[in-house]
Amino acid sequence: MRISERTLYEFLKLMKDLGAPIEYDRYKESYYYGERGGFNIKFTKSLMTAAMM
Repeated sequence: MRISERTLYEFLKLMKDLGAPIEYDRYKESYYYGERGGFNIKFTKSLMTAAMM
């Protein structure tokens, strides 16, 4: 994903804080969703320029 380990943990914390059911599997040493579902994050570029603000 080309992110640091620290950034990954920050994303995981944010997702948990937002209600994502993230759990850790010690055997697989991996994170997973504890429930069926998904999590969507979206970025929308503003069409306004700095002069318009």
